[in-house]
Amino acid sequence: MLGGDWSPFWHDAIDLLGMENLHFKMYDEPGLLDAVLQHVVDYYAAVSRHLFDAAADALDIFLIGNDFGSQTGPLLSPAQFDRFILPLLARLIDLGHAYHLPVQLHCCALPTALQTLARARAGESMECGGKRSATPLWLSPGAIIAVDHGV
Repeated sequence: MLGGDWSPFWHDAIDLLGMENLHFKMYDEPGLLDAVLQHVVDYYAAVSRHLFDAAADALDIFLIGNDFGSQTGPLLSPAQFDRFILPLLARLIDLGHAYHLPVQLHCCALPTALQTLARARAGESMECGGKRSATPLWLSPGAIIAVDHGV
Protein backbone atom coordinates (compact mmCIF):
# COMPACT_ATOMS: atom_id res chain seq x y z
CA MET A 1 0.00 0.00 0.00
CA LEU A 2 1.23 3.48 -0.88
CA GLY A 3 1.17 6.11 1.84
CA GLY A 4 2.50 9.32 3.25
CA ASP A 5 1.63 12.75 1.95
CA TRP A 6 2.00 13.28 -1.80
CA SER A 7 4.24 16.29 -0.99
CA PRO A 8 4.02 18.30 -4.24
CA PHE A 9 6.14 21.14 -2.85
CA TRP A 10 7.28 22.33 -6.30
CA HIS A 11 3.65 22.61 -7.48
CA ASP A 12 2.71 24.47 -4.33
CA ALA A 13 5.51 26.98 -4.84
CA ILE A 14 4.31 27.51 -8.41
CA ASP A 15 0.74 28.00 -7.14
CA LEU A 16 1.90 30.45 -4.45
CA LEU A 17 4.30 32.51 -6.56
CA GLY A 18 3.36 31.85 -10.17
CA MET A 19 5.66 29.99 -12.56
CA GLU A 20 7.35 33.07 -13.99
CA ASN A 21 7.81 34.74 -10.59
CA LEU A 22 9.21 31.52 -9.12
CA HIS A 23 11.89 31.39 -11.80
CA PHE A 24 12.77 35.06 -11.31
CA LYS A 25 13.06 34.49 -7.55
CA MET A 26 15.62 31.74 -8.15
CA TYR A 27 17.94 34.51 -9.35
CA ASP A 28 16.65 37.67 -7.66
CA GLU A 29 15.56 36.37 -4.23
CA PRO A 30 16.86 32.84 -3.70
CA GLY A 31 16.57 33.20 0.09
CA LEU A 32 12.87 33.96 -0.20
CA LEU A 33 12.31 30.94 -2.44
CA ASP A 34 14.29 28.78 0.00
CA ALA A 35 12.01 29.94 2.82
CA VAL A 36 8.84 29.23 0.84
CA LEU A 37 9.99 25.76 -0.24
CA GLN A 38 11.30 24.92 3.24
CA HIS A 39 8.01 25.95 4.85
CA VAL A 40 5.99 23.85 2.41
CA VAL A 41 8.25 20.81 2.92
CA ASP A 42 8.08 21.33 6.71
CA TYR A 43 4.31 20.94 6.42
CA TYR A 44 4.45 17.81 4.25
CA ALA A 45 7.15 16.20 6.39
CA ALA A 46 5.09 16.80 9.54
CA VAL A 47 1.94 15.32 7.96
CA SER A 48 3.86 12.27 6.71
CA ARG A 49 5.57 11.83 10.08
CA HIS A 50 2.15 11.73 11.77
CA LEU A 51 0.89 9.23 9.21
CA PHE A 52 3.97 7.05 9.61
CA ASP A 53 3.79 7.17 13.41
CA ALA A 54 0.24 5.87 13.17
CA ALA A 55 0.52 3.42 10.29
CA ALA A 56 4.02 2.91 8.84
CA ASP A 57 3.81 -0.81 9.51
CA ALA A 58 0.80 -1.00 7.17
CA LEU A 59 2.58 0.80 4.31
CA ASP A 60 4.76 -0.67 1.57
CA ILE A 61 5.99 2.54 -0.09
CA PHE A 62 6.19 6.25 0.72
CA LEU A 63 4.88 7.90 -2.47
CA ILE A 64 5.84 11.48 -3.27
CA GLY A 65 5.28 13.40 -6.47
CA ASN A 66 6.36 16.50 -8.29
CA ASP A 67 6.54 17.26 -11.99
CA PHE A 68 9.97 18.71 -12.73
CA GLY A 69 9.72 18.44 -16.48
CA SER A 70 7.36 18.84 -19.39
CA GLN A 71 6.94 16.81 -22.54
CA THR A 72 9.77 18.81 -24.10
CA GLY A 73 12.32 19.03 -21.30
CA PRO A 74 13.06 20.00 -17.71
CA LEU A 75 11.29 22.95 -16.10
CA LEU A 76 14.53 24.08 -14.46
CA SER A 77 18.22 23.74 -15.11
CA PRO A 78 20.36 21.04 -13.49
CA ALA A 79 22.00 23.74 -11.33
CA GLN A 80 18.58 25.01 -10.19
CA PHE A 81 17.45 21.46 -9.51
CA ASP A 82 20.56 20.77 -7.42
CA ARG A 83 20.21 24.07 -5.55
CA PHE A 84 16.48 24.25 -4.83
CA ILE A 85 14.95 20.78 -5.28
CA LEU A 86 17.47 18.05 -4.52
CA PRO A 87 17.98 18.88 -0.81
CA LEU A 88 14.21 18.87 -0.26
CA LEU A 89 13.77 15.56 -2.07
CA ALA A 90 16.61 14.15 0.03
CA ARG A 91 14.84 15.30 3.18
CA LEU A 92 11.60 13.55 2.22
CA ILE A 93 13.42 10.42 1.09
CA ASP A 94 15.40 10.33 4.33
CA LEU A 95 12.10 10.64 6.23
CA GLY A 96 10.68 7.59 4.43
CA HIS A 97 13.88 5.64 5.04
CA ALA A 98 13.77 6.56 8.75
CA TYR A 99 10.52 4.59 8.86
CA HIS A 100 12.07 1.76 6.81
CA LEU A 101 9.96 2.58 3.77
CA PRO A 102 11.19 2.63 0.19
CA VAL A 103 10.33 5.89 -1.51
CA GLN A 104 8.73 6.27 -4.91
CA LEU A 105 8.93 9.58 -6.73
CA HIS A 106 6.26 10.13 -9.36
CA CYS A 107 7.30 12.69 -11.95
CA CYS A 108 5.44 13.57 -15.14
CA ALA A 109 8.14 14.34 -17.69
CA LEU A 110 10.06 12.93 -20.56
CA PRO A 111 12.46 10.36 -19.16
CA THR A 112 15.36 12.36 -20.60
CA ALA A 113 14.21 15.45 -18.67
CA LEU A 114 14.37 13.58 -15.39
CA GLN A 115 17.66 11.93 -16.32
CA THR A 116 19.11 15.34 -17.14
CA LEU A 117 18.11 16.57 -13.70
CA ALA A 118 19.02 13.50 -11.69
CA ARG A 119 22.42 12.79 -13.27
CA ALA A 120 23.27 10.39 -10.44
CA ARG A 121 24.10 6.75 -11.15
CA ALA A 122 22.87 3.74 -9.21
CA GLY A 123 24.93 3.23 -6.10
CA GLU A 124 26.36 6.75 -5.91
CA SER A 125 25.59 9.01 -2.99
CA MET A 126 24.43 12.54 -3.60
CA GLU A 127 25.72 15.76 -2.11
CA CYS A 128 22.94 18.05 -0.93
CA GLY A 129 23.64 21.45 0.57
CA GLY A 130 27.24 20.55 1.27
CA LYS A 131 26.23 17.35 3.10
CA ARG A 132 26.85 13.96 1.61
CA SER A 133 23.85 11.64 1.78
CA ALA A 134 24.74 8.15 2.95
CA THR A 135 21.83 6.80 0.95
CA PRO A 136 21.86 6.90 -2.86
CA LEU A 137 19.04 9.21 -3.82
CA TRP A 138 18.18 8.06 -7.32
CA LEU A 139 17.79 4.58 -8.73
CA SER A 140 18.68 2.88 -5.46
CA PRO A 141 16.81 0.00 -3.79
CA GLY A 142 15.29 2.47 -1.35
CA ALA A 143 14.31 5.12 -3.88
CA ILE A 144 12.23 4.21 -6.89
CA ILE A 145 11.45 6.64 -9.72
CA ALA A 146 8.26 6.20 -11.69
CA VAL A 147 8.05 8.38 -14.76
CA ASP A 148 4.71 9.21 -16.33
CA HIS A 149 5.35 9.91 -20.00
CA GLY A 150 2.09 11.84 -20.38
CA VAL A 151 -0.02 11.90 -23.50
